[in-house]
Amino acid sequence: MQVIVGCLVEDNGKILIVSEASENNRGKWNYPVGHLEVGESICEGAIRETYEETGYNVKLSGVLPIQEVNKNGEKYVLIIFLAKIVSYDEGHKLDGILEKVWKTPNEILEIKKDDFRVYNSNIKMIEYYTEGMIYPLELIGGLSYE
Repeated sequence: MQVIVGCLVEDNGKILIVSEASENNRGKWNYPVGHLEVGESICEGAIRETYEETGYNVKLSGVLPIQEVNKNGEKYVLIIFLAKIVSYDEGHKLDGILEKVWKTPNEILEIKKDDFRVYNSNIKMIEYYTEGMIYPLELIGGLSYE
């Protein structure tokens, strides 16, 4: 089972979403997420993926409920953190991303199903967020998230 990590980056009531550039998912909306690398903590991976795909350095502020997702017969664990912007790297080249946009949760819920990379998990994350299902980072024992 693969581990996918990433962030819901929030700022002024809006959430950052990205349009993917890969051939299979070109133009599909997603949050900044990716595979956990060998030797990396889930917090480190989420921060790295967010930076690579957006140019934003973030600080994690909470964790949403963990999902087990089955897509095309492949199972993976999806761990998404809530994050706040610390800084922005103006010269950063987006990694595998066509564009990034800020949308309100309601605007994200209005995106067509076929326009998401993985509709169910993306919508579930917004539902968790709007319902306040954000848990303290201390829920993840023994990890560094600074």
